[in-house]
Amino acid sequence: MAQGEVLAFEDYVRTRQEALLRSARRLVPDPVDAQDLLQTALVRTYGRWDGIADKSLADAYLRRVMINTRTEWWRARKLEEVPTEQPCAGKAYPVDTSYGSLTGGPSADVVVNVMSCADSVSVGTYVYRADDDGAYKNVFSAEVPAVYGTIDRGDLVVTTQVYGSKDPLSSPSGSEVVTYRWASDRFTEHDRVHNDFSRAVEGADGDLPVQSEPVDPVEPEPVPSDGPVKPDRN
Repeated sequence: MAQGEVLAFEDYVRTRQEALLRSARRLVPDPVDAQDLLQTALVRTYGRWDGIADKSLADAYLRRVMINTRTEWWRARKLEEVPTEQPCAGKAYPVDTSYGSLTGGPSADVVVNVMSCADSVSVGTYVYRADDDGAYKNVFSAEVPAVYGTIDRGDLVVTTQVYGSKDPLSSPSGSEVVTYRWASDRFTEHDRVHNDFSRAVEGADGDLPVQSEPVDPVEPEPVPSDGPVKPDRN
């Protein structure tokens, strides 16, 4: 890599490290693991830095590397656990759980991502809210392959990987990132962004996403009080 590109990468890391670490913390809850995830992604991105023509897309590219790395770690961990336990026996599935304030309830809300057994891809995202009596009620659900929910500064952010007919599991064609906010006892869509992974960096860990402009938010239809709130795809 040319000296100018090395200096540009070092400057990028200095200015964007805190924001990138927050992204890593949304992917893995443990702060030490998040640091390791970011450092691994930075090392992988360093070797591809001169191939990223539009440096304004560097954050999106590095986030994609972190997602791929996290998936590799998860699969490796599950393979190591196979000889001693069977987490998918019967009706049990591995879950990824996070806690935070989404609805202003009396206790922390719970976001649960249910993972598939064979390839550790999230197949369902659920949010549970505590009632005044301490009982938890399901207030949101999204049940589609490769969906993953996180908590971001009080918002629920749900990312769904988009696959073409020939896309392998590790390389989706794009993603839909939808931000929901709690209002009037339900989650309402606030923002939607489509990422198109169509511009590849040669030899990179993943395709370079091209972020489109957000579309106008769409408010979902009211949902009966006795059922979970599901995202409106219209």
